[in-house]
Amino acid sequence: MCSVFYKQSSLDSEASEFIDPNKLSPDGIISISTTAFSEDGRYFAYGLSEGGSDWITVHVCHLLNIHCASKLTVLNILTNVAVRLNSSR
Repeated sequence: MCSVFYKQSSLDSEASEFIDPNKLSPDGIISISTTAFSEDGRYFAYGLSEGGSDWITVHVCHLLNIHCASKLTVLNILTNVAVRLNSSR
């Protein structure tokens, strides 16, 4: 079972569910492997990995309303993206 992502409009506000990786597949083999927000907070990208694979599918979303992040509109899907971990030398 994967951890659920939550959002808050401020540090003092109540948290609400942003995205639940457990709802992405009934058998639980899909997980969120990477996430990123744009600097202005209007765009959100997340990478899905199936069965622990190093290849991911990246979903780029537009947050229609920053205060209601459950309304994600997928703008683009990038398939067969290779994940490479940065190593410090």
